Amino acid sequence: MRIVLFSVLVAMPLCANAGAVAPALRLRGGVKLGPLTGENALAALKTAAAVTAGGAVIEKYTDLGETAITAFAKAQGELFSTNLIICLCTFCSSCLAPTFPAVKTVAVLWLLTLILNLQKDGVLGGDMKAMKKGLQKYLPFTCLAAVMCVLALD
Repeated sequence: MRIVLFSVLVAMPLCANAGAVAPALRLRGGVKLGPLTGENALAALKTAAAVTAGGAVIEKYTDLGETAITAFAKAQGELFSTNLIICLCTFCSSCLAPTFPAVKTVAVLWLLTLILNLQKDGVLGGDMKAMKKGLQKYLPFTCLAAVMCVLALD
């Protein structure tokens, strides 16, 4: 259930203006679907990072309680925290070098995160059964790393 909700959160900004690219992809009722690009995926990840950081700041420094979306981000644990760190690293890198390939950096950092998590659990040195179990445990990390690496190839 958490993976589906995260997928919806990430996919919502991607469908905003994509129908203008391919009119054949328009659905009845005006919903627009279109291609997923590296920049669109990066924007969705930045949005999720902003929700994570904003929710943490609001809860710590104001008397406001948590909202449904910040509670969801907090319940995801390491996934949203990792996303926030990766987005901050990418932001700092792009400030230092304006021509920095942000999508490729995000793809490499997500892949590195997946590898480090699998190594931490001792999955990388094990057999294929252990590898399958580890990839299932880190399914959101695996999906994000795979999607971002494919999108970074263009």
